[in-house]
Amino acid sequence: MLSCFYYLRSKTPAELKVGTIINMNVWIDDEMFPFQLKVIGTENLKTKVWNY
Repeated sequence: MLSCFYYLRSKTPAELKVGTIINMNVWIDDEMFPFQLKVIGTENLKTKVWNY
């Protein structure tokens, strides 16, 4: 499951527009499970380190 999040971090904002659906398979406990991510919105974060 963790690799899915690393994979999704590599996507550009253009690839993750609202409404985009990304399908992939996840290997957990010796079984494959379908995983689907649907982008439902965006959020701007402000931190002491980075401002997006």
